[in-house]
Amino acid sequence: MPELPEVEALRLYLVEQGLPGRTFVEVEADWPGIGDTPDGLGGLTALRGRVVKGIRRTGKNLFVELDRGVLWMHMGMTGRLSVMLPEDEPHRYTRVTFYLDDERRLELEDPRR
Repeated sequence: MPELPEVEALRLYLVEQGLPGRTFVEVEADWPGIGDTPDGLGGLTALRGRVVKGIRRTGKNLFVELDRGVLWMHMGMTGRLSVMLPEDEPHRYTRVTFYLDDERRLELEDPRR
């Protein structure tokens, strides 16, 4: 499991990559059940069009503050986030891809699912 310094380093990396101010234009998941909401509130599809306002960390949790709502992320034992250019090959174990309005993408990778 990532330690606190690694989670803080991830938060700083996302800020340095300019994630705040970007808009999610599309979200794709290759992980059955992820993002589903039993209450029908939209799950990952509700992130389309949301603008990232900031990123904060509480403990080992990352909170991506949006113009409406918050995206909570926990890296688990082996998860990591990477900001990718359009020409970059996807990581082998990418489970969720967040496409950004500047043509980059944010990949959530986890070999353990």
